[in-house]
Amino acid sequence: FAKNSNIKKNEKNIEKNEKNIKDAEKRIEVAKKEGEKALEDMTKFLSKETGKKISKQSARKAYKDYFGK
Repeated sequence: FAKNSNIKKNEKNIEKNEKNIKDAEKRIEVAKKEGEKALEDMTKFLSKETGKKISKQSARKAYKDYFGK
């Protein structure tokens, strides 16, 4: 009986961890979409401010250079 209760306990822990992983994956996807939208907005803003076409790549590089990340 002890083995069965341990197995059930482990199964519940696995289910809980799987749910946590799915929740985390959803939050990551939302964050990626928000980050992409922010990059797009920043690129448009910089293009408008400078009057020159700014690519997403150069905006990323400028951000990394400025913030050191």
